[in-house]
Amino acid sequence: MISDDISLAKELYLQISQRPDFEALSCSLSITTFRLVPLDLDRTHADTEVYLDRLNREVLSRLNNGGQVYLSNAIVDGKFAMRACIVNFRTSQSDIEELPPLALQIGREIDSELRPDALSDKMELSPEWCVSPSRLATSVG
Repeated sequence: MISDDISLAKELYLQISQRPDFEALSCSLSITTFRLVPLDLDRTHADTEVYLDRLNREVLSRLNNGGQVYLSNAIVDGKFAMRACIVNFRTSQSDIEELPPLALQIGREIDSELRPDALSDKMELSPEWCVSPSRLATSVG
């Protein structure tokens, strides 16, 4: 039975590793740790890690309050992480497959509510890169 739990934890780690919005942090025995890291987040900003901890705390809270899953938390290399500890013999492959999309959906909602503008990795276009429709018409015609 514990071997099934270990296999499911490895499968969760693999699934998380293959999703660009997540960072898989560790996998040991029947425990997998991970965190949500939105793709368009400015990773170079000084406040990024503080924001990621806040975001993942809120994702964890809403996941647990939703009643579909129950995760705990861990600090891995100084980073707040969601921690899946698989010990229930009823946990199935489908449970593992449902967790990443659910966490991502909730995480995107929270991210849109909480993220400061300074942490958005948005490409700014300067006016000289923008072509007005009238200029385009004269240069094409």
